[in-house]
Formats: sequence, structure tokens, C-alpha cells
Amino acid sequence: MNDISFKIGSGIHRVLYKATRGGIGSRSGGLHFLLTTIGRKTGRKHTVPLQHFLDSGKTIVVASKGGSENHPPWYLNLRSNPQVVVQIKKSKISMFATTAIGEERKSCGR
Repeated sequence: MNDISFKIGSGIHRVLYKATRGGIGSRSGGLHFLLTTIGRKTGRKHTVPLQHFLDSGKTIVVASKGGSENHPPWYLNLRSNPQVVVQIKKSKISMFATTAIGEERKSCGR
């Protein structure tokens, strides 16, 4: 999937998820939620739909850009400002994001 198709699909997913409060888009291909970060350059809020996993009470996302060597923009944003908001269906929760390293990274998702 090219970048333009991905952005269009992601935008549609985000709009449907918000409009239906997670009724549409929360289970397409796994557990999905919306992640809102603050833009590292603009300071504006950016919201993206992501798949997540739960492990010992922690919400885990993989910062992948479809196999690209570059990090996705949302990951670069949260590295600059780790305060994020996640929306899981109707619930919005403020969280502090961290990057798993070492043993924590190896054990994620087991």
C-alpha cells in the first residue's frame, strides 16, 4: 500500500472511529484505538488509528511504518512529547508513553 492510500484509509478509519465512539473500527484486524500526540514541529494534535496489544496491564504499540526504515510521524511526536491520549471505544485516557528497551523490549507481547 502506498503512502497516499495509507493516509486516506487511516483518515477514514479515524473519522468513523470518532463518529461512532469506537463502534466502527475498534476491531478491524485486532484491537484498535486512537492515539493522539502533539506535533513536534507544529504543536498541533495529531490522531492516528493504531493496533495495540495488552501485556500485564500495559498498552503496547509497535512503531512501524509498514516495514519502512523510517519511524512513523506519531512515534517521532511522542518521543518529543510523551504525553498522549488514547481512545479505546468510548473511553479517552491520558497516558505517558515510553519506548521499551532491553529486556522489556524483548518480553513485549509474550
